[in-house]
Amino acid sequence: MNEKLYFYRPNPKSAMNQEFNEKRLSGLTATDIIVKDALSTTNNKKLQKAAVGRHFIEAVLIASDSSVNKSVKGSAIIKRVILKNAGLVMRDFNMFYKYRIVAAIALINYDIAIKLLQSRGR
Repeated sequence: MNEKLYFYRPNPKSAMNQEFNEKRLSGLTATDIIVKDALSTTNNKKLQKAAVGRHFIEAVLIASDSSVNKSVKGSAIIKRVILKNAGLVMRDFNMFYKYRIVAAIALINYDIAIKLLQSRGR
């Protein structure tokens, strides 16, 4: 079950694929709670890495949507999540390469990483 967290594919009707709003921001907050819980209650490193990776992916998917006008508060939260978890994501060899590359670029220059995410074709 834990390994499935790495390979999460969002449902097309999920809040992650909807316009940015408080509901979508609450999804990011929910994964933050999952990360805190995983780090404080378990010694299972694989589960901890999966929780951090899932939280990072949630933030990247929101940040990569160029058609969405994010609030200042939302943008600050997304940036915090990406930069806070980038180091762990880069070192997680179970994480998809594209997210590891985004993490590396974000650590060098966050704005360039976001522009690259927004310019990619879907």
